[in-house]
Amino acid sequence: MYRALAPTALGTVLVAAFAIAVPPAAQAQSQVHPQSRPMSFYTTLSGGISNADIDCSGAATCHRNGTAFKLIGGWNINDGLAAEVTYASLGTAKIADSGVSVDVKGSYVGLGLAGHYDIDSTFAALVRGGWASGSAKTTDSVAGIGSITESRNGTNHWYFGLGGRVYLTRNWRLDFDYDRTRVSSFIAGSKSTNDVGAFMAGGSYTF
Repeated sequence: MYRALAPTALGTVLVAAFAIAVPPAAQAQSQVHPQSRPMSFYTTLSGGISNADIDCSGAATCHRNGTAFKLIGGWNINDGLAAEVTYASLGTAKIADSGVSVDVKGSYVGLGLAGHYDIDSTFAALVRGGWASGSAKTTDSVAGIGSITESRNGTNHWYFGLGGRVYLTRNWRLDFDYDRTRVSSFIAGSKSTNDVGAFMAGGSYTF
């Protein structure tokens, strides 16, 4: 029902990350931005809105949007490329019909690369991609009774993101991006694999 993220999609993202991480000759002569200096560590906390591509056919109510957030720990390999570890909460999608409701809460831990290209001293373009170990918690509830079943399902998928950043001070910046991955869960006893996208913005501090 849902099209898988082809391995070539991640390859394209990573090639793009490496490409923008290698500045043109003219920029190579300029000073490296303080927040992108090699061998430096940074952390990012972002929040926003997620949307799950869930099939709600026949359901009386369906809420695909949720509140998402992510925490990133990054290490600048050079002035345009970084390695990242990410924890992301993808929010909760809700489906209800005839007094029965299903909540699906997704999250993942990701390991990947992030590349950026400084457009000028204030703005930069950003791309990231990697491998996500996802987890989905599904809770079935009945009106007047409450939770009747809970199940968890873990899967591994690629993740990727595109966005930008605004340099605020020597150490602080604002990052904003759109991320996408896949989460598998059990809905009504059947396995369902869904694409989940999230737009998030937040602050980043370079040590």
